Amino acid sequence: MDDEGAGAISTYTLYSGSEGEEIVVVQNSTCYSMYVEALGAYGSEVSWEICGIEGGIETTAYFCIDDVGSCSEYVHDCDLKMDMYDSWGDGWNGNTISLYDDSDEVVQEVTLYGGFSGVECLDVEVGQCYSVKLSEEGSYAEEVTFSINGIVNDANYQSEVSFCVDNSTSPPEYSTGGNQYGVAFSMFDSWGDGWNGNSLGLFSLEDPAADAISTYTLYSGSEGEEIVVVQNSTCYSMYVETVGSWGSEVSWEICDIEGGIDTTAYFCIDDVGSCSEYVHDCNYNLTVHKFDSWGDGWNGNIISLYDDSDEAIQNVTLYGGFSGVECLDVELGQCYSLKLSEEGSWPEEITWAVEGVVDNAHSQTEVSFCLDDGGQITVDYPNGLTLTMFDSWGDGWN
Repeated sequence: MDDEGAGAISTYTLYSGSEGEEIVVVQNSTCYSMYVEALGAYGSEVSWEICGIEGGIETTAYFCIDDVGSCSEYVHDCDLKMDMYDSWGDGWNGNTISLYDDSDEVVQEVTLYGGFSGVECLDVEVGQCYSVKLSEEGSYAEEVTFSINGIVNDANYQSEVSFCVDNSTSPPEYSTGGNQYGVAFSMFDSWGDGWNGNSLGLFSLEDPAADAISTYTLYSGSEGEEIVVVQNSTCYSMYVETVGSWGSEVSWEICDIEGGIDTTAYFCIDDVGSCSEYVHDCNYNLTVHKFDSWGDGWNGNIISLYDDSDEAIQNVTLYGGFSGVECLDVELGQCYSLKLSEEGSWPEEITWAVEGVVDNAHSQTEVSFCLDDGGQITVDYPNGLTLTMFDSWGDGWN
């Protein structure tokens, strides 16, 4: 166990029949781990026992031989431990999760050298703050998950977890930005086969252009829950990060906000760790509702708000997902226009609306409007004509 990265000392299998026994040669005053070395078929049929430890194909056994040859299970005696998992059963394939101190220096590197599971103690000190995140990406990173007791469950290779060790009780208390357990994120799939490659990301509302802080998916089944680690006095958005298959089966709930594959949630954590939905309280209710038909944001397309001298005073875009909301920075007694200022990729996916000004606008829409001193809106479409539509049956154009 002192050299977990080395190759197997010996390997064992049951060549036929329902049971068998082999003698494992060991050294006194030495500790060992035992886990799956080669994956075959029908792993669910496999079970074994050594040193009073019973296991299956996914179990990793830890045991020690004392100075007189007696065997006993090795228990990781640590206040903070990481449980490591690999969905394929061949370890983490060069992927490394590291523990960083508050100056972003690596304190400890953690990996799973083989098998489906493993345990490692984290070297932390009372009164210090740390983060845990991927430091080196190897192969098949999507197979990697891990949990840290009392801090995070079912984190993946894209997760970044920050925490502080608050006191010297046994075990010590931990805080994640003052919010020990984070926010529960419940995931559901109506078909029961997981999210089929769809995932949601957590993003900073203060820096919406930044990459996802963490991502979440339901790998299988009809429901699951993860703890989203958040910071107090901070606001977030959550929306689809990766579009997979069968998105209509996806639903979720966080912070009493329910959504689907095309929903964007906005929420804030207050100074004592409570979560509440963030409502865009816009001046004179002038809110841009942004939509993307593909679900990957506006891909560099920008709609700008111009003043009456045709100077751009605000840029509006959708950084990701199917939908988003943004307030317009307007004042009474002023006139404005909205139009495409920068064309990126796939402008045909873009639609947007401003209540009281325009509905179902697209990348080529240009609209002008004025706010009088009482907040009343008058609208002009400099490049538009009015199309009046009728249906004799009264059920639309079908």
